[in-house]
Amino acid sequence: MHQWQTAQLHALVAALYLENFATFRRYCHFSHDQLLIALDASRTVQLPARWQAVAMLPMTITGDTILLAVEGGEYASEIPLADFMTVLTTATWWPAATREKAQSLWQHALAGRAKLADLATEFSSLNSVTKAKLEQDFELLAMQIDRPNHPFAHAKGELLHLLVAPTTQVQWWAVPKAQIFSKQVNSPATQLLAPTLQAELEQVLHGTLEAKGVNAQDYLALPALPSEQPIIDALQFALPLPFQSEVQAATSSLRSFYYQADQHLKFATSQATLGAKRTMPARYLHNGDAAFALLQQILQRDTKLAACVQLCDEQAWWVSGAAPALVDCQGEIGVQLRYFPATPAATLPRFTMAALNHPAAWRALQQAGFDIASLWPRLITAFTRTMLTLWQYGVLPECHGQNIQLWLDEQQDWQFILRDHDTLRICRAQLEQQQLPVPDYQINWHTPNTLVLDDQTKLLAYFTTLGIQVNLYPIACALSKLGDYNEAEFWQQLQQSIEAVATSFAEPQQQILTDALLRAKAWPFKAILTPLLNADDQATGMPSALFDIANPLRQVSRYVAS
Repeated sequence: MHQWQTAQLHALVAALYLENFATFRRYCHFSHDQLLIALDASRTVQLPARWQAVAMLPMTITGDTILLAVEGGEYASEIPLADFMTVLTTATWWPAATREKAQSLWQHALAGRAKLADLATEFSSLNSVTKAKLEQDFELLAMQIDRPNHPFAHAKGELLHLLVAPTTQVQWWAVPKAQIFSKQVNSPATQLLAPTLQAELEQVLHGTLEAKGVNAQDYLALPALPSEQPIIDALQFALPLPFQSEVQAATSSLRSFYYQADQHLKFATSQATLGAKRTMPARYLHNGDAAFALLQQILQRDTKLAACVQLCDEQAWWVSGAAPALVDCQGEIGVQLRYFPATPAATLPRFTMAALNHPAAWRALQQAGFDIASLWPRLITAFTRTMLTLWQYGVLPECHGQNIQLWLDEQQDWQFILRDHDTLRICRAQLEQQQLPVPDYQINWHTPNTLVLDDQTKLLAYFTTLGIQVNLYPIACALSKLGDYNEAEFWQQLQQSIEAVATSFAEPQQQILTDALLRAKAWPFKAILTPLLNADDQATGMPSALFDIANPLRQVSRYVAS
């Protein structure tokens, strides 16, 4: 059995089923350890699967053998994984307009999975590895899982080669200062390059521009990934410089790179991943600074929250693009330096929370002597308390595992580091109720807005979807693969954590948590397939939409009661 191929099949089935894509559930039924998917009146796909009575997703794909049975045929024929999407999209229920895009994304996703499969990570002893190696090893596990239950997460396009590149060369460009958005006094080079390289770049900048009869004092040198060259060429005002520098390996986003200790370097990229063109719109960076200031103010007010939450400083950024206005600038060329806070006296150095979606991360922690039976419930409690405390102030970070880093202090209490502040969602009314300033978000109101929400119930939906369904739930599934743990236990532990947090809140917030999380018949669910397959490939935000699924807490409560 090929583990990554089984994982890829499971991600597809999970997305189709949870989202009920094109009424997928109507065509599924379970029989004799097989999931049967009817394509039409005469053809059925057969996948090896295990039924789960009490679970958000009632089945787990257990192997990578795909069979196609045709009515009247004596035997079922085997379908290669590479051909599965081609076969699946011939189903009568699959929307014809999305077939070609689905097939293309499937091939790109398989290519990404296959490349990552060659990068097996071994953990001999966490106690013997360096802080940097631990972060990079766990980041690789996060990269292998990527977004859980997202069948196209590994479709990386032209960025695919970065998955295995130990270093990457970046090209420097001369950009008119009048075309650059930044709040920094210094140039990127002063923060990114050693003094000798700074001097070399300065000489190259002046020599290149003077040869063109241009005043070098009016320009700034900005770095960019090689894949951005045709995009930046089209800007016309940016001039290529005969100068390159080197960055280390990419993180799981494939646009952030290890740079120095406690620093990452993030670039714009016009390549589409997760259905979005990953440029760096100027308004995103501006909003990130405003959100950072608001989060700092909340932590200054709440000492208990500040004891377990730290913030990355992401204020060093420079972006430019074709559009001259801040709200319209897409940031086709852009760079951001992210500074991570210090983690003093850590018994476990920082790592991306998404790494815990991989069973290997938990095996490594076990081998290092950590008590998993204690660590995991405490993480559920700490994460729930932290995110809901922020929610009751009127803000919520984009709390999926890729945006949060963890570390353990001397008491083995979980600590959280928040990054990517431009995705901080707010409820204006609750901020005002808490006598907190409303951040000066710059938003293109002609596009869908999920940053500024009308009420706390809508804000809470992003804890339910990103915090629970995309973050905690996949970690529980990873732990269940190690044995001695099941999904029903997770939902019980989560319910207890939510109830405990709710008792400390004012009555209005208690009621919202009770009505929307604990007792609601349905939860919001962040659908990806329908929006992605119908999206404009030039969009800069990941396409998604909120659907409904049955509330797993109610299902578990009934199961326990019986």
